[in-house]
Amino acid sequence: MVNTEQQKESTGLSENDPDFATRFAQAWLAAWNSGDSQNVLDLMMPDCEYTDNGWPTVMRTHEEARVFVEHMLAGFPDVRFELEGAVMTDPGNRRASFTWRMTATHSGTIEPPGLAPTGKSIDVRGFDVQEYVGSRVAKVWIGWDMADLQRQLGVMPPMHSKTERMMAKMNGSKKLFGLLGR
Repeated sequence: MVNTEQQKESTGLSENDPDFATRFAQAWLAAWNSGDSQNVLDLMMPDCEYTDNGWPTVMRTHEEARVFVEHMLAGFPDVRFELEGAVMTDPGNRRASFTWRMTATHSGTIEPPGLAPTGKSIDVRGFDVQEYVGSRVAKVWIGWDMADLQRQLGVMPPMHSKTERMMAKMNGSKKLFGLLGR
C-alpha cells in the first residue's frame, strides 16, 4: 500500500489541497498531452478501473491501460487535450467530473478496429468522471461521441445527409426482415 506522502511525491499533488480535483484534471490532461503513456499511468492506482467508450473492455491494471493509451497515442500522435470549463467536485465522495476538448491528426492506425490513417484533423469533446484514492485516480469513466469522430474521419456519412437517411432506412429494413424470420 502506498502512503499519502509517497503518492504526493509521485504525482506532485496533495489530496488535502482544496483545489485537488482541478489540479488533478490539469495534470491528467497534461500527462496525455506529453505523449508518454507512463505519465498517464503514474496518475492511476495500480488497480484503477478505467472505462472509455472507445475501447472494447474495461481496463483494471496498468498493463491493460498502457495498451489502450499506446494505441490512442499511435493513432493520434499529436493529440492535445484542453480542459473546458470548471471541474465539478463531490468532495465527500472524492469524485470529480470535467469536460475536455481533444484535437489531433489521424496519422496512425486506430486499434481496434484497424482503421488506416486518414490524415484528417479531428476535434472531439468529451468528459471524465473520476474517483480518487489518495492523490491518484482509482476509477475513471470517459465518454465522448464516437459517431462524431467517425464522421470527422470519413468513416460515417455526414449527419442528416441523404446517405445517413438511407443507412437508417436499411437498418429498419433489416429489423423488418428479422421480424419476418428471413
